[in-house]
Amino acid sequence: MVKHTTHTKRNTSVQNILSRLRTAFNITTLFFQELRRRVYSNRVYQVLRRDFSVDVVAPEPRIPLFLKKLRPQDIPVFIDIWKPDLSKEEVWERIRIRNMIHSGIQTPYVVVTDNDEPCHIAWLIDSRENEKVKSFFKKRIPPLNADEVLFELVFTLKEYRGLGIQPWRIREFIEKSVQSGARWAWVYIKSTNDVSLKNVAINAFELCMIRTDKWRFFRCQSEFILLPEDTGNH
Repeated sequence: MVKHTTHTKRNTSVQNILSRLRTAFNITTLFFQELRRRVYSNRVYQVLRRDFSVDVVAPEPRIPLFLKKLRPQDIPVFIDIWKPDLSKEEVWERIRIRNMIHSGIQTPYVVVTDNDEPCHIAWLIDSRENEKVKSFFKKRIPPLNADEVLFELVFTLKEYRGLGIQPWRIREFIEKSVQSGARWAWVYIKSTNDVSLKNVAINAFELCMIRTDKWRFFRCQSEFILLPEDTGNH
């Protein structure tokens, strides 16, 4: 029994070491990818807007959910880059979430299950945060008007994906925004992020602009192309 326990502990230790080595490799890879991106790259985002006067019935999630402001005990769940078996993309998202939290931009919310387990995070931002948004995003996100809000940095833990959480959270954000007197919501979504684009379409967001971030030798310039008003209806 003692030998078996020792063997099990040794295997667990080896697995933990291998997991950390994979994460370290992912971090190193991400660093060089980001370096290369900032030397020369073009990244395209779809800019979509939601008119709160339009009523939409979004599908119900597959599990009971509750929306709460981000609590201190929730933070490690979303920023721990050393969790075993994280993909390179998941490590990057956790780094982005950590940076966003440190920016002080308000207000981060978490979606929790009926067991109070956090499973999803996103920011609901209004015009009072314009200065912080400008400092964090530079010129990539224009200032919000008093009747506008921004839904930003959306992330669902891998084990909770495919359960309809994001459309439900968007609906909750819309209700909060309307109660605060907002009329419009904006989202900026990478053109390759098909899942998020589908989820905002379910909630009647319409495409109105294309933003292209052009990195040239560590300097970024964002170009916006305004689309015809009926573009999002097609």
